[in-house]
Amino acid sequence: MKISKEEILKMPAGREIDALVAEEIFGYRWVEGILAFGQPCLISPEHYENTKVPIANTNKRKIGGTFPRYSIKISDAWKIIEKIRKSQTPIRLFGDEWYDGGSWRVDIMDIVDEKAIHSAYIESMVNEKHAWEEPNVCLAICRVALLTIIL
Repeated sequence: MKISKEEILKMPAGREIDALVAEEIFGYRWVEGILAFGQPCLISPEHYENTKVPIANTNKRKIGGTFPRYSIKISDAWKIIEKIRKSQTPIRLFGDEWYDGGSWRVDIMDIVDEKAIHSAYIESMVNEKHAWEEPNVCLAICRVALLTIIL
């Protein structure tokens, strides 16, 4: 899939970015047929080995299937961090909080120069009910991981 840095950095939290992470980082594949209940969906690499029914027409893709919610669930986003760390690529997370919100910055570091190669920055605000609004650190993790893989 051809996508630009600007498009990645503008993607909101949701199933579209989750699907892109599943496909590009974790090797999920689009299939259709019996396993996919006749509809195009993403399946894990383990299940793909059993079906091997890829979708030829990528225009048929829909956001279906059971894949993790990387952009909103920290336990799923942490799998991305673990995968990046297993490749011995340094990753840093920085959080900051202020009276009406906060921010997260996630950096993929150059191992030699210790400079950020790719970064994603997210600001979140507190609403009237004092609940944190999206986006959060999970989205920043997704964005920086996609920048690392795709660019």
